[in-house]
Amino acid sequence: MKSVFTKLSLTALAAIPALLSAQTFVFDSVEGFSGVQGENGWSYAYAPSANVSDDLRATQTAMTYYSEESLWKAGASGGLANVRISAEEQSYVGAAPGFPLRYWTADQDYNSVTFATSFVADVNGVNPTIFYSTATGTQVKLVDKLTTTVGATVYSLDSTDVADMTIEGSTNISGGTIYNVSAGDRIYFISKSSGASQGSALQPWTMEITAVIPESSSSALLVGVLTLGLIFCLRRRS
Repeated sequence: MKSVFTKLSLTALAAIPALLSAQTFVFDSVEGFSGVQGENGWSYAYAPSANVSDDLRATQTAMTYYSEESLWKAGASGGLANVRISAEEQSYVGAAPGFPLRYWTADQDYNSVTFATSFVADVNGVNPTIFYSTATGTQVKLVDKLTTTVGATVYSLDSTDVADMTIEGSTNISGGTIYNVSAGDRIYFISKSSGASQGSALQPWTMEITAVIPESSSSALLVGVLTLGLIFCLRRRS
């Protein structure tokens, strides 16, 4: 019995570092693309305008998925059909009635969320805009037409810090990191016009979200109590 308890106790102790380590989750817009709203963290919508003063949560309308085309679209025909999102692209064509919004929603609290994007600006007159929207209703612009509104400083909103925004070269957005993300917070990836009408081709744009959960104080306390109990068990049987 002594050896059994000792073996079980040592096995449990060996697992503690894994319990304490941070957990990382990756949400890829291509691999996670589906015909179901919210699946794999991604949703698809459109809005009549996309200014930072607009409350996208209130003004957005959910897109409809057309399986035969593997496209999310604002509608089946007319201008609505020109507002569309595929696995690797999103755009609007001509004088469309709105802008496509692909957004990721945090399913739980995260210590940090890093987004990496691949977008070449001014193709067919479309430029990227990225907004961060908190569950409590605060919305800020992170990137608009390759101009970061954050720069090298930390931008604070509620309990959230936005930092590490980077732009590579003159055309490609690299990404950024958002700290202290709460469940329900969103990152909006919006295709907007740079002044010219959008052409006939879908604009390539892919995203990857890496979210990290740190060791929580409650988990640390639980593991601490477990550790003391196992040590006591080992001593009683030694």
